[in-house]
Amino acid sequence: MARKIKVMISSRCSDLVSIGTKTISYTDLRKYLLEELEKEQMLNQDLFDVVISEYIVEPAGETSWNTCIKEIVDSDIVLVWFTGHEGYKDPGKSIGICYAEYIEAIQSNPSKVFILDFRKLKLLYADKNEIPNAVKKDSDFAKEIIRRDKWLQRVELDKCKTLDDLKSEVLRKSYELIFAAVTNFIISGSTTLRQTTHVFGEGLLWNKLNYTFRQQTIKYYVEKTVNKFIVEEDFKLLKNTFISHAIPDAMSVVEAREMVGRPFLNDLEHLPKVNIGPIHIIGVYKNATERQLRDVIGHQDVAIIQEDFGFYVWDLVNHIQLVYIINCKDPEVTTLQTQAFFTWLRVQDETQWIIDRARRRKEILKTIDHQKVVLTGNLK
Repeated sequence: MARKIKVMISSRCSDLVSIGTKTISYTDLRKYLLEELEKEQMLNQDLFDVVISEYIVEPAGETSWNTCIKEIVDSDIVLVWFTGHEGYKDPGKSIGICYAEYIEAIQSNPSKVFILDFRKLKLLYADKNEIPNAVKKDSDFAKEIIRRDKWLQRVELDKCKTLDDLKSEVLRKSYELIFAAVTNFIISGSTTLRQTTHVFGEGLLWNKLNYTFRQQTIKYYVEKTVNKFIVEEDFKLLKNTFISHAIPDAMSVVEAREMVGRPFLNDLEHLPKVNIGPIHIIGVYKNATERQLRDVIGHQDVAIIQEDFGFYVWDLVNHIQLVYIINCKDPEVTTLQTQAFFTWLRVQDETQWIIDRARRRKEILKTIDHQKVVLTGNLK
């Protein structure tokens, strides 16, 4: 029998939300949402198993810290109730438990993290002193959220007139976030199945194409997706940097692999056209292995990072950068896999580093271009 969807609510417990002369604790709000969510059914089956720290841990300490972190990893959806405060800081820990839970959730699966932002409301510590704007806006936790805000799934709570209004708003917007999570997971799960089954629709059509047409088609969709992202603010320095290619079969098939070969050998040709770089992005119809990618570079001083989208390859000596987008079996999967690369850049804050490496690569190419020998006249 299928298990229920596990939702963890991550927040402070004893802090308060103040409306007029009345207050309500996060513990009471969390228990309210837990009870409402666990009433939800689909096809007469209970849908959610909601986790809050009040029901799983002892008073704050090492054991409770580890228990909360484990629950974060095991949860399907992490609903972060965000105030800017990083939470209780265990002795010996550099950050508070709320911040730690958020980081653990991001690292385990960023797509399961959803943020309900309380900072527009009047927030109090348990002793009734107001939480200052310096905590709400300028804490390290707040700066972390701001830094990732271009892709974080976050909604803000508006000011409410009564506690009942607040509870209704918390319920409505939490449902909004959880609905987005469930639908996203269903769609992405369906896409994952399509990555292994391509005997219908566009997948069947691509399977019938010869190498030349398949290469052109994969390259078209990779390039189209890249062009959509490089106009965005955090990627604009990468404009005219990515060079698209496609391998129309698995990397293990020599004939397909050699249709791209070592594309960086022609980098001097791209020098006048690129702002920085170039960076080669290669759609692969099937799969690739780390060993095959090392063989492309030709030496061992190379960093190879494997992610869901495929591989990011960086030659530490010459600053060559290659991105391999794997399982490009049809237009939708090719687009989603390429999008996943740009999501990875954002989540891991890697954009600034690939820009720096691309700039270094361009300087190397300029030096090579300046030093190349032009042979003229008769040779004897």
